[in-house]
Amino acid sequence: MIKGVYINIPTKDLQKSTRFFTDMGFKMDERFSDSNASMIVIDENYYIMILTEEFFRRFTKKTIADESTVETLIALEVPDKDTVDRIVDRALELGAGSPPQSDPMDFMYTRSFYDTDGHHWEFFWMDNDFDPQNPV
Repeated sequence: MIKGVYINIPTKDLQKSTRFFTDMGFKMDERFSDSNASMIVIDENYYIMILTEEFFRRFTKKTIADESTVETLIALEVPDKDTVDRIVDRALELGAGSPPQSDPMDFMYTRSFYDTDGHHWEFFWMDNDFDPQNPV
């Protein structure tokens, strides 16, 4: 039923935010990008829509959260721990902020960063065979 997931985030500086995500290795879809927005392809049918704050306000009447608040934590599962490290290490190299890391869990490996606008991103690998009722 769901054909795609679009994560819409506001930005104060569209070029800077777009450059951050493309420098991380994600592709921008030029067809749906302009002076108001950049469409970043994070995987097939999964996208980040980076919107200028002015444009973002057209979709909500609520106040846009700033860097001192957390509106949401965006968590993305990747296939292995090395991918978690590669993505988060690259984000940190590009100037991302480093939030306190979550406590380790037996079945999950997680690392996080704040992007250039302060949005909280978490990348994780999860052992899908783990059974919390019968931990080994």
